[in-house]
Amino acid sequence: MVWEISTTSGDYRIQNNRSTSYSGTYYNYFNINENGLIGINNSDPQYLLDVNGNTHIDGVIYTSNIIGNVHNSANNILNINYEPGEINSNLLYVYGNTSFYGKIGIGIQNPTNTLDVLGKIKATEIEAVGSNITNINTSNITDGILPVARGGTGINNINFSQLLFGGAINIEQNINLFWSSGENTLYSPNFKGNGKFITSLNATNITDGTLSVGRGGTGKNSYDVKGGILIGNFFGTNKYDISQSGLLTWNNDSNSFDVIGDIKLPPGNNIYIGDTPLKLDNFDTFPTASSNVKGMVIINPGDFIYNSSNQLSLATQGSSKWGKEDDSIFYPIGNVSQTHCVGIGTMPNNNYRLDINGDVNTSNGVFRINGVDVITNNSNSISDRLNNFTLDNIAQPQAIDDLTTNNGGWNNKFFTLRNTTLDNLAESKEYFISPAPYEYRFFIDNTLVISKNLEVRGTFDLRNPDAYTNISSLILERNHIESVLIVNQTGTGSIFNMKKGGLTECRLSNDGNLGIGKSLLLNFNENIEDQSIEPVEKLHVIGNIISTGSITAFYSDERLKTFLSKIKNPLNIIENLNGYHYKPNELAIKNGFTDEPSIGLSAQDVQKVLPEIVKLAPFDTIRNSDGNIASKSGENYLTLSYEKLAPLFVEAIKEINKELKELKRENLELKKDIEYIKNIKNI
Repeated sequence: MVWEISTTSGDYRIQNNRSTSYSGTYYNYFNINENGLIGINNSDPQYLLDVNGNTHIDGVIYTSNIIGNVHNSANNILNINYEPGEINSNLLYVYGNTSFYGKIGIGIQNPTNTLDVLGKIKATEIEAVGSNITNINTSNITDGILPVARGGTGINNINFSQLLFGGAINIEQNINLFWSSGENTLYSPNFKGNGKFITSLNATNITDGTLSVGRGGTGKNSYDVKGGILIGNFFGTNKYDISQSGLLTWNNDSNSFDVIGDIKLPPGNNIYIGDTPLKLDNFDTFPTASSNVKGMVIINPGDFIYNSSNQLSLATQGSSKWGKEDDSIFYPIGNVSQTHCVGIGTMPNNNYRLDINGDVNTSNGVFRINGVDVITNNSNSISDRLNNFTLDNIAQPQAIDDLTTNNGGWNNKFFTLRNTTLDNLAESKEYFISPAPYEYRFFIDNTLVISKNLEVRGTFDLRNPDAYTNISSLILERNHIESVLIVNQTGTGSIFNMKKGGLTECRLSNDGNLGIGKSLLLNFNENIEDQSIEPVEKLHVIGNIISTGSITAFYSDERLKTFLSKIKNPLNIIENLNGYHYKPNELAIKNGFTDEPSIGLSAQDVQKVLPEIVKLAPFDTIRNSDGNIASKSGENYLTLSYEKLAPLFVEAIKEINKELKELKRENLELKKDIEYIKNIKNI
């Protein structure tokens, strides 16, 4: 083989004749033509570097473009960083805008689509047009919220057992609507159906509301099953008015229909026993009423007449049942005796000729005894006695505990004056109000006014079990080892409640949580309503807190902490926060905040970098039925624990200080170099 360097036709060539003897035929292995094009194993280069054959480069290639050799009419093959058997050890970095044409396979040798990937694809966002992305497994979705328009719920998290509901766009989830798998029961505060969408509803499952008459109910909140009969008018405008009367009942014990009141039948109607109407003849077996026997009074024709005023009165002549003698009516007939008594509304007592159960009323007359007006006579007699009443008329009272009493009879229940010290009667006297001997108590139905001080030597017991005892003002003074004020709440209410203008200013709940303050839209009233809340912590304040001393809270002892890590990149965290001048907007003012300028951070900004110090805002904080802290409005308004930004500032200052020390060191080195240069220049 003969090698030679040739410059034939102006080209610079390295060639040989591929034989041990000179044959006259040379093959070009390196060629530079007059246009500066270089060919390797290529005698006619078309590019600045045109290589015919495989090329191996163990190093870096800096190029603006790489074109693969045409393998066949269908495929172009370009192998980059290819090492047989080590396909996972090579990396390809592509920078700038890159376009690929044809079919690309990642992990696949023969792609059939524009991009075929064997494995996972991780991207912050994939945007597709039409349905070009297909067969996506939803179990691979790890971030973002799928909207309703794409078959999702539009909700961050779905709580277990709670049901989703909503319209075509907005879907919600409520803790009051949930499915209990253990009980196989759907729980909801209300159900409202339209048409026949709810079918086969068991009436025993209805626990709330009132079923109207038009739907087969009574229209009542409850039905007392003690025997009361449902009655109502099923015609006219009040056909839906049904009531239950305790006067009309069925008695299961006696198997009888009990009626308290009258039974009124319209004209032409009868009471039937079997198929036979009930008539007067059916009462013949009842006993005849007398002064001591309950029974029937049978009125025969002529016993009573109607007078000119259409009033029922006795006939002029006596009858078999009634007698008349000296214009005095008695019952029954016969000679007047002590046993001949008349009872009205009751069986007469033989001691009284007339025995009446109830009041006796005269519209235009008076009650007289032997012609004397009893009321007027007694009234005048009582008036005379009161006008002439003196203590001298009262009997001398008996001694009490062998001590003398004066001014009033004990048995007459007047004021009693008792001498307690026989040696000094003028100075040692005690007054007692006593309704009975040895019971020194007095009950006053109306207001008791004491113009001077009231001193109680002993327990002053104010008890009103059914209501509160109102005291307009109260001063408590005590020199004792016990507390000045003891409140012992044994019921379920608050321990104490202090109000002004009807709204609670301070309340200690039965859980021992103290709520202080109020605003226009929030208070601690004991009756929990829209504007009232329970204190959710041991101290819950509506409004500002001012303290001239320190406020100590939480804990910082490292013996009580398990440190997980130091705060990393504190300056980057601070770079993501913004300090603002602000003032409360209309929504904040409606929730009780004062319209005045202030400075602060955005809770949403902090939540992105330090979610640990973001909490529910106190004005929007309650404890739910499970005892957990929750949002009162459901809007989850936020606030910050500003004091917990201190660790972030500490680490940030340390990082700045570290950089400052490095700058000082570099500055010192620069000063030394400058001094050195100055010294050389002087030389």
